[in-house]
Amino acid sequence: MKFLLALSVVALVAADLRMAARPKEAYKTLQRRRRGSAEFVTAYAEYMEPSAFGYKGLQKQRDGGAYDNFLRSNIDNEQDRRNFNNEAGKDHLPFRTGETAALDTLDTEIRRKLPTPAAAVAGKAQSGITVTPGLPYIIPLRWNNPHAAELEVNVWITQGNYKTAPIVVPVKKPTCSGEGHQDNAFAFTVPTDFLQLGAKVPGFTGCKDPGDCVLQTYSHSVESRQYSIGTPLVVTGDYPAPTAVDASQIEAKGIDNNLNLATLRDLCLPTNDPTSNIANAKPREARLISDVFNHAFQNSDYSAYSGQQPESISKQLQASAIIKQTAANRGELGKRLLKTENRAGRDLAQKILQASGNLIKKYEGVTNRIIDKLGNKAENGMVNTGAMENNAQGVTQELATCFRCLEGGATVTRRLKTNTYVPSFQIPQASIQAAKDLITNKKYKHVINDKGQLQIYTTVLQDMEEKYIELGKLGLGYQPAVAKTTTATMASKTDFKKRNARGRTDGGNYAAEQAKADKPAETIFTMGKLIMGTQGLLVQDPAEKAGIEEFSAAFAQAFEVAGPTGVVNVPATGADKDGEAFVDGIGMYDPDGMAMDGKCEDDVAIGLMKPEELDAFNDCGEPEMLFTPVVDAIEDPGPDTGAGVGVNGGVSGSSTVKASGFILVGVFAVVAMLF
Repeated sequence: MKFLLALSVVALVAADLRMAARPKEAYKTLQRRRRGSAEFVTAYAEYMEPSAFGYKGLQKQRDGGAYDNFLRSNIDNEQDRRNFNNEAGKDHLPFRTGETAALDTLDTEIRRKLPTPAAAVAGKAQSGITVTPGLPYIIPLRWNNPHAAELEVNVWITQGNYKTAPIVVPVKKPTCSGEGHQDNAFAFTVPTDFLQLGAKVPGFTGCKDPGDCVLQTYSHSVESRQYSIGTPLVVTGDYPAPTAVDASQIEAKGIDNNLNLATLRDLCLPTNDPTSNIANAKPREARLISDVFNHAFQNSDYSAYSGQQPESISKQLQASAIIKQTAANRGELGKRLLKTENRAGRDLAQKILQASGNLIKKYEGVTNRIIDKLGNKAENGMVNTGAMENNAQGVTQELATCFRCLEGGATVTRRLKTNTYVPSFQIPQASIQAAKDLITNKKYKHVINDKGQLQIYTTVLQDMEEKYIELGKLGLGYQPAVAKTTTATMASKTDFKKRNARGRTDGGNYAAEQAKADKPAETIFTMGKLIMGTQGLLVQDPAEKAGIEEFSAAFAQAFEVAGPTGVVNVPATGADKDGEAFVDGIGMYDPDGMAMDGKCEDDVAIGLMKPEELDAFNDCGEPEMLFTPVVDAIEDPGPDTGAGVGVNGGVSGSSTVKASGFILVGVFAVVAMLF
């Protein structure tokens, strides 16, 4: 049985999350009115426009025709936009401002500034966000590419000496966000005892003026990529004189859980959960992370979780990071050295990355089927709605009515089903068996455990565990985020350029050798047995256990490791023993942001559209784009018709990507033979 697949792909710049306003329009909230959606009730959404960091590529993106992309791009992609030979690499975390600037006026690479307190006009955008302890504050979000993600909120104390040694006060735990819904809102509440922080933090006199504190909105997606937004924060109230004499009441910074998933919650915390707002102000040392180090020497496509609350993320998010940060390319400056010194490890990592991407989409496919058949029906208990009361602004934010609208704060009903947009979630007790019955192939039934939790990423990690252990034997393990001790960009002998000691271009080898010699030992965790915990992947049904064992055996047979060098042969294309077609390389992730954007630039024009116009408007490339999970092909590959295997469902004669309004940066063809 042979198939010929020719696929042309339009490559685009990926961009994902921002507040639902743009500095270019004076921070006025932009409405995207759709039938069934709930309008944002906040008039303005203030935040610091990101810096260009001296990268000409970022300056061109900001000042050219991709301003919206510039605002909402993930940090991992934005690090791609520099000349690696000539431009010094800069850390973008924690606020996407230069050298952790707490005010946009301190960064000359920020073009559009928030109004100063003196210039701010009542009823317009202000110089930052002002909150009252104990009262919720609502922020509207625009997820252009709404990945399943977890969003957290932290207050950074940056006044006085804390500019160079910040203290962080987490105020909202990492909670569910995105999940296929492009418009979201979330509420956070500063604890009522925040005004007494001077008793714990020496010299802290309060968040009284812009620059004293910064509100950080940090999100990490299962893709696994990171987003961060910074806004000057004022917290009103009477602050007693500070009495703390030492740092004994300041907690240590959070530490990556690496391979120990046992202590993490199973699924993301719903944004409406009463415990999501942290009740007491507990200062901790800031977790200062070098994202430019990650991009240069760990992974030029993805990143480990780099927020401030690693103890509060879910198993799913940590598993997604392990998947990407273990089978990683070792960075833009390090990948050449990896190929030279450890080609066997490099090759195995590439195969594992592709295989894990294919497997994730298998589970996403059955998940989408369950949502379509059960989740979208109100009688099954997964369709909901709600409202966010906002006492601080005197308004109430209504949510849409849809699958998990309440858990993720969605204000639109339409859910995009693209790869990495699909959530893991708890199935109501009454629907667990019906959901399992929808998975006709027993190889995939264990994605639902005996508690009725549908867990995509921990299941993939469990299925592929032995492969990661083999990769560890070749010296490649999980790479958590690299910590630094300064708010400035992490030091580098080459300024993260691809130049050697004599200043000549060398593809990054010299910089990588220096980083390898200097890298702390704790930046690599060689994969051993995962610690899943008793609340992890529980499957008691004998038939399902047999299915897992059969699947694991079949998966292992696909990898034929020959000899001590670890050379790996994985069939590039083929069909598993059940006749389910797969195309290795087409099912992989999209690290360079291909087929991700559509007509998303002109939010102002979109905001003026009538509901019927919006219904017909295919903005942001609805999931006919590349890598959409294929439910029908997964469940029933169908007979051999001699037609091409379609990326977007079943078997078809051709597969195309809608590209109207897209920015073309490359086209390639993938030709594969299935047999």
